[in-house]
Amino acid sequence: MNINVSRILLAVFLTISGLSGQKWKLRRYEAVFGIGSANYFGDIGGSPTESNWFGIKDIQLFQTRPSFYIGARYKFRHNLAVKANFTFGFLSGTDKGTYHQTGPNDRNWAFTSKIIEPSAQVEYSILSEEYRYRSTALFNRKGMLNNYSKINVYLFGGIGAVKCWATPNEELENSLVYETEYPSVGLVFPLGVGLKYVILRE
Repeated sequence: MNINVSRILLAVFLTISGLSGQKWKLRRYEAVFGIGSANYFGDIGGSPTESNWFGIKDIQLFQTRPSFYIGARYKFRHNLAVKANFTFGFLSGTDKGTYHQTGPNDRNWAFTSKIIEPSAQVEYSILSEEYRYRSTALFNRKGMLNNYSKINVYLFGGIGAVKCWATPNEELENSLVYETEYPSVGLVFPLGVGLKYVILRE
């Protein structure tokens, strides 16, 4: 009798563990959206000197503009996913109050621009939303445990394109530089580290 009970309990344990370990397959698809900021780093504005601190001085708070993005994520495994993104945002740059206005260039260029950026990314989770218990404990005082973490830390990298529609001020439009044709489409290579925290889980 004791042997049969042990076999039943073992079968139940393996079944629950198997189902719990495959929960991520029920959540392969995710829709994402977000709001962020956009800053321009280029030859308009900024400080092209050795004391620029790798571009930190080029960040102009009053030239920061909003950006918005939507996307879709698909999980191949619990720690590997691909994501398609579409970003829409604004950019702005000005020489006012920078080296270019007060230095030998003595210019007053400025512009505003709208941008769109479609991209595709691969994500690898360092700390996955789904983890497995090292012990065989499936229950606590509140009931059965799940194997989901509230924190997901991941690396991402990808490729995309950016399209811009720039509007120059009068000084920039009348300059010889603006008469030169520059491409309005370019490549982007998004790279970074992401953090996701689950506030509410079903």
